[in-house]
Amino acid sequence: MAPGTRGTMVYVLAPAGLAPAGEDAPQWRARMQFNGGEDPATGSAAGCAISYLVARGAVPSGLRIHLRQGVEWTGPASCCSLPRS
Repeated sequence: MAPGTRGTMVYVLAPAGLAPAGEDAPQWRARMQFNGGEDPATGSAAGCAISYLVARGAVPSGLRIHLRQGVEWTGPASCCSLPRS
């Protein structure tokens, strides 16, 4: 956390490599950790994260993106989006 802030949550986002056979969407992984716990599926954060990736040029606008969260936790959740800038 940044000095002087009182943040208690961390949302981590990382590329997950190549898409599985039959899928063309880039794969991304996310984890939402807070106060010693973890949220296995944060849909509202996933949408913002995908928008962030497009705004920063990490993925092109108009390309379908597959974001998975909760894989390491209780069970995976997926969010697929076709963002446009």
